[in-house]
Amino acid sequence: MQNRRIRKILIAIVTILIGVLFIFGDRGQLLNWLVTGAAICLLITAIADLIQGFVPLFVVKVVIGVAMILLSWLVVQVVLYVIAILLILYGILGILQVLVSPIPGGWRKILAIISPILTLAIGICLFFNQGAAINWVFLVGGILLILDGIFSLVSAVAE
Repeated sequence: MQNRRIRKILIAIVTILIGVLFIFGDRGQLLNWLVTGAAICLLITAIADLIQGFVPLFVVKVVIGVAMILLSWLVVQVVLYVIAILLILYGILGILQVLVSPIPGGWRKILAIISPILTLAIGICLFFNQGAAINWVFLVGGILLILDGIFSLVSAVAE
């Protein structure tokens, strides 16, 4: 039981440290490390697929993993553009849904349309200004990681 508590405390501290790194670290370097880490995980699963005899899946994963390592910034930009386009489409569809739905007018309709408008605005910002969007994602992600780590730490200490 004591080992479980210590493990929870260590995970909470590491989560807080990763959050601080997200806020104050070099975001370009962090993105390179994240993409490289994802590629290494993909290559490890590719080896497992080869061992199990799934050769076509192995080849696909190796090609994608190597491309991620060699072209990390291109992969990040493509992913960000795809996410931006999806957010823009989701925002437009949300606005259309609110406009055609039978929500009574007034404050309810205004509150219902705020989320799709924000989603559309985030998608447009991400599409046209990826640098600032990445900064915001890391800042918000770092804050959420720190909060999660603090809550986990309090929970683990209270046990």
